[in-house]
Amino acid sequence: MANLVETIRKRFGDIDTKRDEGLTSPRDITRLDDIRYGEDPMQVLDLYLPQNITPPDPVIVHVHGGGWVYGDKDRYQHYCMSLARRGFAVVNFSYRLAPEHTYPASLEDTALVMDYLYKNAAMLHLDLHHVFMAGDSAGAHLLCDYLNARTNPAHNQFAFIHQDIKIKAISLNCGAYMFADDQSKQLITCMLGDHDIQEVEILSYVNSDYPPVHLVTCQDDFLRNDAKALLNVLIDKHIPTTFHYYTSKERDVLHCFFLNIKDPLGWRANEDLCNYFKTFL
Repeated sequence: MANLVETIRKRFGDIDTKRDEGLTSPRDITRLDDIRYGEDPMQVLDLYLPQNITPPDPVIVHVHGGGWVYGDKDRYQHYCMSLARRGFAVVNFSYRLAPEHTYPASLEDTALVMDYLYKNAAMLHLDLHHVFMAGDSAGAHLLCDYLNARTNPAHNQFAFIHQDIKIKAISLNCGAYMFADDQSKQLITCMLGDHDIQEVEILSYVNSDYPPVHLVTCQDDFLRNDAKALLNVLIDKHIPTTFHYYTSKERDVLHCFFLNIKDPLGWRANEDLCNYFKTFL
């Protein structure tokens, strides 16, 4: 397992470095970096504030992916700032990764971020009446696990899950919801430690108290069947859902393509996401 984690971190890191090569912080974004929301060195967040809107700002809290073992806020800064430029304060946070930190560390960190925002919204000029959340890949799984803990009494076994902030809507992007492929099974097992996989199962815990969902996958996403399975559950639970399946006849459209803000199709997907959230403002 250690070899797999090392390989994932090296491969994903190389991909992300090449993807973001040459990018810099936009001049129309104010950055508040390295805000501590907990005691662990990984428990830090950045807040990106658009300069072209009047506070308080609607908020997107983004949960990064990386197979539960990779990633941090620095790898997602350019993507999150691209969302901020569309009229939102964006919270981009690091959380404790497996295998060094096993379940429920990442879930607890997500809850701690939400608690931090609730306690500091006035100081940060955030609009807590318009809070949205988004996650990609393993981050979409973590977001669903957090929502299941908030909305389903059968799943909430954690004292750290609070209900202080109402979530207006969410975006689930190329997410892992079934662990059907071998790599996902290995990585989720690495994240779980001594816990059972049923504790982080998504589909059976989704319930009618979910917020509205913007659901995304694409033609070459190795997790596209996960999105289709979740879509069926969302429909069955009568949860308002907008489904986007991005395709191209000229090129591959790969897993989490939208993280590349240089990509025109990624630009369109991110525009669709923010326009969806704006319908709730």
